[in-house]
Amino acid sequence: LFQMNGSYSSCSATAVADGSTTNGRSIIVTAAHCVFNDSTKEFASYFMFIPNQDDGGFDSSDLNCNNDKFGCWTPSFAVVDNEWASKSWSSNIPADYAFLVVNDVNNHRGPSDVSDVLDEAVPALDVSFAVPTYGTLAHGLGYSGNRDPDFRYCAQDLDYYPNRGGYILNGCGLTGGSSGGPWIQTFDDNKRGAVIAVNSYGPGGPGYMGGPKLHSNSAQCLFEKAKSVPEYDAGGNGIVVTYNGDCEDSSYVSGTEFSGGGGECATCSPYQDAYDQACCDYFGGNEYYATYVSWRGTIYCGRCS
Repeated sequence: LFQMNGSYSSCSATAVADGSTTNGRSIIVTAAHCVFNDSTKEFASYFMFIPNQDDGGFDSSDLNCNNDKFGCWTPSFAVVDNEWASKSWSSNIPADYAFLVVNDVNNHRGPSDVSDVLDEAVPALDVSFAVPTYGTLAHGLGYSGNRDPDFRYCAQDLDYYPNRGGYILNGCGLTGGSSGGPWIQTFDDNKRGAVIAVNSYGPGGPGYMGGPKLHSNSAQCLFEKAKSVPEYDAGGNGIVVTYNGDCEDSSYVSGTEFSGGGGECATCSPYQDAYDQACCDYFGGNEYYATYVSWRGTIYCGRCS
């Protein structure tokens, strides 16, 4: 679940292995349009990740974490490419991939017998940044909103679609809500595989599903930034990365900086409501505000208003 412009919507996403159990965070892969609004040029104000939503029950996607097998996690911030953030649909489709960062502490709600650490609580899949095999079967998976909470998939031959810089699964019937769900080509004996793309766009019904490639672009760099960028650099709920071909030398700005930010920090009283994503303490003629990321207890600088 995510909140943009005051409204909640749903996408799909996948916990992925980051190669570390000591970095204090877990990583999720999804679609960029699920975390960053390319029209208003700002990150979603709230994220909630509910793994295994289709757990055999009858509850639909909601904010109640106690009716889900593993509970839910609130990501701390998102990572997107400047090629997504600075452009508009559909010219930015090739960069419609993103990563979410989940702090291992105080971000889990739900059953108390489940680990607070996301990538310990659920099986995290690998992400492949290699060229996949075209013309062979690939699976697109996700939660179509019109079938919530059913977990659905399609299985078609993977085709390259150069017009939009990625792949296409012709005949895939996944619909809205499945965006950000993984594409997997090869499954192991445990029915797990590496993520090669994510659901991005389609006609909203039977026809096709398109997805961005995760190789020969910024995707691996965004993944590295998700593993390493400190949370205090991610004001405005995320960072926007400008990839120049060398990840170590690639710059990034916070969501507040990207959307025209700057200015001082205001003082913000810590609200305790887990769903209240921002409080504003205006001063000096309403020149500045501070963003309080509710129940995690972190205060970030705001931007000039």
